[in-house]
Amino acid sequence: MAKPPEIAKPPAAPAPSKDPKWLQFANKYRAFWIPVGAGVALLLVLVVMFAIRRSGSKKKQSMEVERRLELAEGAAAAETQLEVGGTGRLEPAAPAEPVVKEDSHELAERVKVMAKRDPQVTANVLRMWLQDSKI
Repeated sequence: MAKPPEIAKPPAAPAPSKDPKWLQFANKYRAFWIPVGAGVALLLVLVVMFAIRRSGSKKKQSMEVERRLELAEGAAAAETQLEVGGTGRLEPAAPAEPVVKEDSHELAERVKVMAKRDPQVTANVLRMWLQDSKI
């Protein structure tokens, strides 16, 4: 005669841990700390690089727009001041209305700002003035 099967005993409950729940969770997933930390750091670096690149491009675009507006204003002013004569040469046109003179201090400040913003254009303007005075 065979012995009757033994009654299965319920598994012993794990000993309660004295650690808080968050520490138990952190210890359980300890192997993932380094990869998750590296991923977060990489994401942060990419966001910072994107922000820096974007702010730099906006600054360049705004400076380019300002420069183009100044060039367009200068070209429009030059066209209104010059007209083609019968000889086919450009000659100064007669002013249609009196020119309003700006305060010399304000004009000097504007010239300083423009010269600092684009020194090559300023140098070219000075060269053209010197060449015109020789003729």
